[in-house]
Amino acid sequence: MIRSFIPNLFTSLNLFCGLLGIILSFNSGITEAFFCILLAAIFDFLDGFLARLLNAKSEIGAQLDSLADMVTFGALPGILLFHYLSISFGEYYTPIYQRPMEHLLIESLGLLVAVFSALRLAKFNVDTEQTNYFKGLNVPTNALFIGSLGFIMEFQFHLNFYQPIADNVLPSIMKMHYWDQFDFYMALSFFEPTTHIVIVLLSSFLLVSPIKMFSLKLKSAKYQDNKPLYWFLMVMVLLGILNLLPVWFYVRKFTGFWPTVDFLFIPFGVIVYILTSLIGQSTFNKNEV
Repeated sequence: MIRSFIPNLFTSLNLFCGLLGIILSFNSGITEAFFCILLAAIFDFLDGFLARLLNAKSEIGAQLDSLADMVTFGALPGILLFHYLSISFGEYYTPIYQRPMEHLLIESLGLLVAVFSALRLAKFNVDTEQTNYFKGLNVPTNALFIGSLGFIMEFQFHLNFYQPIADNVLPSIMKMHYWDQFDFYMALSFFEPTTHIVIVLLSSFLLVSPIKMFSLKLKSAKYQDNKPLYWFLMVMVLLGILNLLPVWFYVRKFTGFWPTVDFLFIPFGVIVYILTSLIGQSTFNKNEV
């Protein structure tokens, strides 16, 4: 009884973080909501790890885990995309009933991510094949990608992003923060509804796609058994080293366009994960994915 209580406790903490993140997102706490997702991802890892360690797997624990994931990694990122689209229209602080209907319909597209996350979790629960790999993008990874966008706008680009910034103001901010062209267009894209609509469509597709995504768990220490994972880790380590080396800043200085990764390391990591999995479709046998 006690053994099953411990992993379920961490699952409940995952759920608590998701609920808190939803509340914060409606109260100018979008960046804090990302920290809730990040902390919940740690709890989500620990509940599974402890369940295996303590041999405390149970049907109730599995169902509770799915319900918690739906709130934290499904509903919360969908609501964040709703907010991102609201911000792009300059309506984050506008009561919903005062918004134009066409804007409200577009903003509501963000909630599709929550719907497709539910479908993803339902498929996972009844699919006996997904033991060493995932079919489609797993919901915690998708949530981290979406949640990191607002975090990056505040902590990397130092913007008060709850109101859209006029195009003629961004160049002045660019000079003030020593942005290059990459930074400028990254910040500008956040205030474009099209950017978030594309993210909604891609996320929704990837969540329920038949594309096999490798698991981040080691099957063994052998390279042959974990090719996609080792490739992913090598790329991420290289990206991290390049981001920290002083020479990186000299490259930027002389080229004028080389990006500063910083916190973009998070969404870049998700993109690398997806690309590595896509390469694995044609490179590795099914039992190796």
